[in-house]
Amino acid sequence: MNNRLREYIDNLFATAPSNMKAVEVKEEILQNLTDKYNDLIAEGKSEDVAFNIAVASIGDVSDLIRELQGLPQQYSKMAQDNEKQRQRTAWAKGLGYEWVLGWGWASGWQTPPER
Repeated sequence: MNNRLREYIDNLFATAPSNMKAVEVKEEILQNLTDKYNDLIAEGKSEDVAFNIAVASIGDVSDLIRELQGLPQQYSKMAQDNEKQRQRTAWAKGLGYEWVLGWGWASGWQTPPER
């Protein structure tokens, strides 16, 4: 069964770089997965049930893989939300400045630049 767990982890980390950090993380997850599997077997679960439960406990590792690949943080959900908020703020500020400058030009307070 250890081979099956290792194959699963190898497939999970197929797109991860082969640097030392990625190997350490992969081995740590494999060790945790093996411990979980062995605990479930000790509780009386069948090999297939223990494998499925252990594998399900890993969850989504896509953000972890991206981090190991060194991709920009913008790919994480929180960073994407922050970027959207920044763009909205920039747009609102731009709209506000445009409105103020437009009002100034219309009132004669400031003359528009020559084109």
